[in-house]
Amino acid sequence: MTLPNKQKRTSYEQEWDGDIQELTCIGNGVSGIVFAIDERKVAKIALGTTRSSEDIETERKVYRRLKQRRKKAKCKYILKCYETDNPRGIVLERCKESVRSRIRSSFPLPSEQKTRLAREATEGLAYLHDVGIVQGDG
Repeated sequence: MTLPNKQKRTSYEQEWDGDIQELTCIGNGVSGIVFAIDERKVAKIALGTTRSSEDIETERKVYRRLKQRRKKAKCKYILKCYETDNPRGIVLERCKESVRSRIRSSFPLPSEQKTRLAREATEGLAYLHDVGIVQGDG
């Protein structure tokens, strides 16, 4: 879908159509590029390499498993996934900031903030382990 006069989307309540032409790139990594869909959602798409395609597919599987589990319990330290079946990528909850940017903006971190961040990461990993998912960077 192309918007007239190159207008930026301000809301995206419907499923994402896979078009990135009018979206703003807000980040990238080994497994993909992240585009802002609106103030609540981002699209993460593969870079086109075999590794990034495999990584996105692994994320799809993880979020499908989490979706089944979330009917029973949720973890506030795991991003919400809105769409896993879009062939262009996955649609995730948009964060206000990354852990990396939070650390950089307040470096050096006070001890209580370090403890809180470590506890939140630990709770998120424990939730994933309870669902049978082991996180690892390869």
